[in-house]
Amino acid sequence: MIWSCVSWTAFIYISCHEDFQYLKNAIEDDVFMYVLKPIDEELLVEGAKKAIKAIENDKKHFAMKKMMDESLEVFRENFLHSLLYTEHVDDAHLSNTISNLEFDNFRNFLVVKFEITSDETDYIYVSRILTAVREGLLTNMNGYVMVKSIDGIIAVLMSPGEGGDLFYDEVRQLLKEMTAGDGLWKHVRIGLSRVHQSLYDMHVMLLQARRALEKTANQDDTIFLYEELEEVQKELDLDDLKKAINTVLDEETLEAVQRFLNIYYPERVRLSSNYIKTLCVSTITTLWLLLIERNLNMKDIFSESSIVWNKLDDLDSVPNKR
Repeated sequence: MIWSCVSWTAFIYISCHEDFQYLKNAIEDDVFMYVLKPIDEELLVEGAKKAIKAIENDKKHFAMKKMMDESLEVFRENFLHSLLYTEHVDDAHLSNTISNLEFDNFRNFLVVKFEITSDETDYIYVSRILTAVREGLLTNMNGYVMVKSIDGIIAVLMSPGEGGDLFYDEVRQLLKEMTAGDGLWKHVRIGLSRVHQSLYDMHVMLLQARRALEKTANQDDTIFLYEELEEVQKELDLDDLKKAINTVLDEETLEAVQRFLNIYYPERVRLSSNYIKTLCVSTITTLWLLLIERNLNMKDIFSESSIVWNKLDDLDSVPNKR
């Protein structure tokens, strides 16, 4: 009862019973010290000093844990924010960071993009939207909300449960309740990605949320849903592409190639022929430059490099471009 009222407490039992059962009960009650009568004054004083020191250490550890928990939230948000601006992150770094920041405690992830369409957008309006999103979503589930630009806010939501469909429906319902009958959302369109099982798919979720806003099909008030089979036009970042190809060259494994394809040519989306050709040209050119940096030649990979360029014209007739 005392423990429930006072957080920092240490108990010293004083007893005239030498029976082991009394000592056993004291141990079960997490007693700091058990003193037998007649009392040894020096022993009791020394025990009290140790008890005080133990309480101070407990307070210190609690404060450190609280500080670390608060820092964890900051580190998580900074990490997610960094993922918004790059499509390629070193896999070892990504794996370690996901583990260190305890993102692997979650089983389902999705991205919500809030696009502000008003021409008169200012930071006060963005701040109001940001506050509304935090209150409407983050009071009911795990996640982080970040401002990507003055006309866009990104929410990354997470669930520790196994039910991806249930999580998806719950997010949709919260979004409906949050935006219903509130004039604040008049100039906001909301794009919702599908549920993914890992933060490795962050770039895909962002792409899906953005793509959902490019169509008016499946409009649910101001909420737009991503359709799995719709065509997606990705944007290429040559710096990210170079890092990704460098990783493939360094590892020289099929797994590295597969990861590259998952980033730049996702399995469950259709890509335009123009994008595929652009990706091929960019990849081959970047690969060529990287080989030159390593004192290698294109012929070290392909017997005749001109064949590679000629084959680009045949891409439209290739059934399985991936």
